[in-house]
Amino acid sequence: MEISIPNSSSSAGVQKEFVRVRLVSGDYFATLGVVPAAGTFFTREVDRARGGASIAVLNYAFWKQRFGLDPQALGKTIQIRQTSFQIVGVTPPGFFGETVGAVPDLWVPMMMQ
Repeated sequence: MEISIPNSSSSAGVQKEFVRVRLVSGDYFATLGVVPAAGTFFTREVDRARGGASIAVLNYAFWKQRFGLDPQALGKTIQIRQTSFQIVGVTPPGFFGETVGAVPDLWVPMMMQ
């Protein structure tokens, strides 16, 4: 899936790249017993919000590669298919989700589908 991330170093101010996005339930991270490396994870409450919450959690490796582990990445906005998502958290190093070999770059609430 293609996303757009604001980038002050590009002439257009936006960098586009392809990433793996996983849609998950609000209690996904809590069910797996995962603690964020930075920020917070979304919770079951996002499943109750009509239309879903426009928030995203980054994979630690993607955070390192794309943002240089900068804590200022939290709160930044990324675009996925013309929808803006606010980055709210980062998974811990080594977390790959529930499927071995299919590591997402970011997770968004299933209600955003």
